[in-house]
Amino acid sequence: MRPMRRIPQVVVLITLTILLLVSVALAQTGNGFDLTWFTVDGGGSTSSGGPYVLSGTIGQSDAGGLSGGSYMLVGGFWSAFTEKPTAIDLLSFAAEAGADHVMLAWETSTEVDNAGFNLWRSEATDGPYAKVNDVLIPAEGDAVSGASYTYDDTDVVQGVTYYYKLEDVDVRGVSTFHGPVSATPGHIHRIYLPLVLKQQDER
Repeated sequence: MRPMRRIPQVVVLITLTILLLVSVALAQTGNGFDLTWFTVDGGGSTSSGGPYVLSGTIGQSDAGGLSGGSYMLVGGFWSAFTEKPTAIDLLSFAAEAGADHVMLAWETSTEVDNAGFNLWRSEATDGPYAKVNDVLIPAEGDAVSGASYTYDDTDVVQGVTYYYKLEDVDVRGVSTFHGPVSATPGHIHRIYLPLVLKQQDER
C-alpha cells in the first residue's frame, strides 16, 4: 500500500484564496451573502487652508460625503479648512441717537458656539476704534433661535457723530466685525404751547 502524499502548502493556500475571492464576489452580487465592507486608501501629502495644515493623511475614498460644524469630509479628505466667517446670523444692527446717549440695538436669528459680543466706537468711519464695553456681552441665542440685544452708550458728546462696529466672538476666540453704523447725539427740542382757557359767560 502506497503512503498518501501530503498536499503541498502552496496548493492549500491557492485553494483558500480562490474560495475567498468567490465569497467576496457572491457578497457583492447578493447571492446568499450580505457583507458590508469598506476600503481605506492611502493618500495625502500636504494640503493647507486658513489656519490649518493637513499632511500625510489616510483617505477613505469610499466614505462618500460627511459634514459637521465648519468642515466637510469628501472622499476621506477635509475639503474645507476655512473657519466659519461668523458664529451668528445677524438680522439687524442699528444706532439711535438720544439727547445725551446713543442706543445700540442688534438682533440675531441663530447663534452657533457664540460666546458674546463687543461694541467698538470711533469718530471716523475708518477708525481707529476703541472698545465701548468693559466685559464681553454674553450670548443669549443658540443654534435654533437668536436673541435681541441693546446697549446704552452714555460716554458721548452732543453734536459729535459716532461710528460703531459690532464684534461677535465664538467659543474658540474667533471674531467677526459688523457695521459700522452711526449716530449723532444732541438736544431734543421741545415746543411748549400756551394753554388757553376760555371762560364761559354766565347767563
